Amino acid sequence: MMIRTTIAAKAALDDPLSLAEIYRAGLGRHWNTLRQGSKELSALNLKTSAARLHQAVTVAAFPSEILSLFTDVGLVNRTARELIRARNEQGLDQLKIRATTIDPAGKSRTQLLALLCGDEIAGAKYRAHSKERPLALDKRFRDGVRLGLWSSVREAGKVLGIDHARLVKAAQIASLPEEVKSLFPAQALTFAVGWQLVQMTKLRGSETMRQVAIAARSVIPRLSQQELMGRFVGLGGNSVEVKVKRGPGGKLVIEFHCDADDPVAETHLAMITTWLRDTQPVAR
Repeated sequence: MMIRTTIAAKAALDDPLSLAEIYRAGLGRHWNTLRQGSKELSALNLKTSAARLHQAVTVAAFPSEILSLFTDVGLVNRTARELIRARNEQGLDQLKIRATTIDPAGKSRTQLLALLCGDEIAGAKYRAHSKERPLALDKRFRDGVRLGLWSSVREAGKVLGIDHARLVKAAQIASLPEEVKSLFPAQALTFAVGWQLVQMTKLRGSETMRQVAIAARSVIPRLSQQELMGRFVGLGGNSVEVKVKRGPGGKLVIEFHCDADDPVAETHLAMITTWLRDTQPVAR
């Protein structure tokens, strides 16, 4: 019998590597897909979702340099989620290189994970799917659809434990012109920045945003994020100075100081005003 005892198998449900081994052992004999595997294991009172099986199989395929760090402390499902998130955001090669510099002796699972993922403070709190950058989160959603783990953003939201509206926003950010996205490193394209770009694209159009991005790539030295956002809004060079200060009653006041002879200054400022009015703040 593939699973000797129900008790031993239940203990494996929180061990991704053991769960992956169980799934692979039955693949082609007892099931052929993740959904079938989930159904068959549930019939044995081993309730696990197709998404959980996919997570286990995915992390089990990580390079030995990474997995060997957890030989003594073991892996749990939460660790697997974070490893996959880090792979999506940073790339497997980067994690593999970092793993070779880590001495696992005397370190907890949390500390190892923090060091491997590049967190500033070893032992920091785990980051959930809700903290993933929009492009990584959108890729996770699309991969899940392809694998049959979920069929809608609402279903995916329930499985991942996040608001489905965040998945919708991630998809909108992912659909920005490639030329625009390429200007922002994966870590820099947060939900806050991405949502601003989405709103700008609604106002200016995809083709205009694409042309601005192409022109910005040729600027030397490389434009800062603030300068890039200014270009996308329609402000170039140093023709406009922006100041933020406290006004009466503690209110924030934004001042735009621009060249009065600039024939398009009023148009740009009107567009910025519309953008600020219609853009809802988004947390990082």
